[in-house]
Amino acid sequence: MMTLLILGVLLWSAAHLFKRLAPAARARMGDPAKGWSPWRLPSLSC
Repeated sequence: MMTLLILGVLLWSAAHLFKRLAPAARARMGDPAKGWSPWRLPSLSC
């Protein structure tokens, strides 16, 4: 159980560090790189 907790924290940390350290690479990935959030509004573009 502790192993899963540690792996989860490491994965979360890596994702957030990547966002800060390599914003250009993340931008090239497009919207899917931003992840899913129930609070994000759907795009209204046609």
